Amino acid sequence: WHRVETFNNVTDPVHDIAFAPNIGRSYHVLAIGSKDLRIFTLKPLQDVKEETGRFEIKQAAIYDEHKVAVWRVCWNVTGTILATSGDDGQVKLWKCNYMDRWKCVATLKSDSQANEATRDELGKIGFKKLAMQAGHTWH
Repeated sequence: WHRVETFNNVTDPVHDIAFAPNIGRSYHVLAIGSKDLRIFTLKPLQDVKEETGRFEIKQAAIYDEHKVAVWRVCWNVTGTILATSGDDGQVKLWKCNYMDRWKCVATLKSDSQANEATRDELGKIGFKKLAMQAGHTWH
């Protein structure tokens, strides 16, 4: 093993890193969980004279929506959705649009953080009550 690149703009302690599965992309995507979430793209430099293993590194996004430390980052199997969790007890799902802009598309909260009105409306968080019609049975 030999070092090919160094990230100088990540100076806080790193809690987790994860490369997105590379399915058809010509570049790599790296998520870093620290005091915030950082997403980087790493594009291999094409130097025909020598194979250096160097990359053009671009910080694609930085978010502090957890408002606390991000402890875990994990990609889905296709590398299109990133899940993060932090000290706030929430899981956030992130997705990139066609213009390479990242956005939080969903936030999953624990039962203790759920809105009481939502709890009353749905019964148990995340599950709707289904009314049984007369003459029908559950199979």
